[in-house]
Amino acid sequence: MNFTVGLTGGVGVLFALILGACPDRRVAAPPSSDTSFSQSIPTDVPYAGKNGYTLPKCLYCPDPQYSQEGLDAKIQGEVVLEAVIGTDGRVGTIAVKHSLGHGLDEEAIHSARDLWRFKPANGPDGKPAATRMLIDIDFHLY
Repeated sequence: MNFTVGLTGGVGVLFALILGACPDRRVAAPPSSDTSFSQSIPTDVPYAGKNGYTLPKCLYCPDPQYSQEGLDAKIQGEVVLEAVIGTDGRVGTIAVKHSLGHGLDEEAIHSARDLWRFKPANGPDGKPAATRMLIDIDFHLY
């Protein structure tokens, strides 16, 4: 299994790969118990990388685990999340923009919300600011 995790801002424009290059990892685990899916992203949160806002930088963004259901069904593809990265560097609100199902969405959400940490974006004033961005997570079996 190989994972490529990338961050995008705006509408599908690739801005940066997390940590420059994500190492390949072989992971097998049972499905996550986190079943909370899409939430409504606040419209007043600016997009990262636009209008004077910088991009958050990933400090710790481990690959999500492949769900057992996804492995059994041999599902491959991309989960796209829209997420708010807060001034504390944690992922807050998450909305699923492209789903794969089979427990892979939940694994992507769990990793982003519970494990990932970012250096937050800076606003036009140079201070840390909450921003929203798209996160592409590729699940591939090799």
